[in-house]
Amino acid sequence: MLTEHLDELHRLAGALLEYETLNGEESKRVIKGEDIGREDPLPRSAGLLPVAGSSIPSTRAPAASREVRPRKA
Repeated sequence: MLTEHLDELHRLAGALLEYETLNGEESKRVIKGEDIGREDPLPRSAGLLPVAGSSIPSTRAPAASREVRPRKA
């Protein structure tokens, strides 16, 4: 079913990436290829994003890539 409606899926995904949220009527318009009637969202350089930092926590390297020392018997 998704492969039959791939163009609609891509339009919907693109609109969600651009606007982040859509109501039901906007979703229907996007799927049909129509304008949703919203102004363009602010560019990311408008100062709405934090200057530094990340919401992704830092993690240690996987155990396989860390140095392994043999155990003493």
